[in-house]
Amino acid sequence: MDRIHEQQWYVEVNGVGSGPFLWDVLVQHARQGSFAPHHRVRSEAWSDWVPAAQVPGLFPPQSGFNNDAVTRALVPVG
Repeated sequence: MDRIHEQQWYVEVNGVGSGPFLWDVLVQHARQGSFAPHHRVRSEAWSDWVPAAQVPGLFPPQSGFNNDAVTRALVPVG
């Protein structure tokens, strides 16, 4: 198992910290909207808080215009 999945995690939303959470629970909270990508998270191994968006795998990949090959092929450029 990857080290990131073994760590205890903490979340800070509007100045209020919560945790610790195991990775799977943290991901579940993220995907249920309990916190957003701009909220800060920290693992037990990290000394600093970081935006949740910077933690790989915490949120599902964004599917947008720039990432959608079908949309890029159908929408004229210029």
